[in-house]
Amino acid sequence: MFAVGFGTGNLILDSYRLGYLQDAQANPDGGFPTVTTGLTAASPQLPWRQALQRMICATGCPWLRCSFAAVMSTRSCFWLNTQLMQNYWAGDAPASASIGVLDLEAPVSTSDAYTNLKQGFQAAKTVVAANAVLQGATDGGAAAVAEAYHATLVAPFCVAAAKSFFSNY
Repeated sequence: MFAVGFGTGNLILDSYRLGYLQDAQANPDGGFPTVTTGLTAASPQLPWRQALQRMICATGCPWLRCSFAAVMSTRSCFWLNTQLMQNYWAGDAPASASIGVLDLEAPVSTSDAYTNLKQGFQAAKTVVAANAVLQGATDGGAAAVAEAYHATLVAPFCVAAAKSFFSNY
């Protein structure tokens, strides 16, 4: 999945991606390659990382980890850096603020407020996989699920979870 969009003829060349990773290793932030403070890199050298640093701190985008403190309960749908964000936000949150993560892939447990969403998400993945198989996929539909995962499959369930969460306020 991560190979999509990279390489010759794509949006980002492998050589640039390698440069990004090398800069991230030489000038780490608090989330990669080792989780420490959760803060963004203090002095990245790659121009793109420098621009991101300026933009992040200028706008204070919370999901990009620059001077954000949760003052009330927050929920995130699980995706690559969500656990990092959960830990970062929870560090400065008042005791009254619950910082949570919804992982639609996690098993349903007793008193799980998101049982219906998790079951619906699993059913949606099954439908996407089955349709791919009907159209000739030989991998059980795994590639179709991976391609549709973030924007098509997860999004409506995360929106429904957010709507449910915020209906309490």
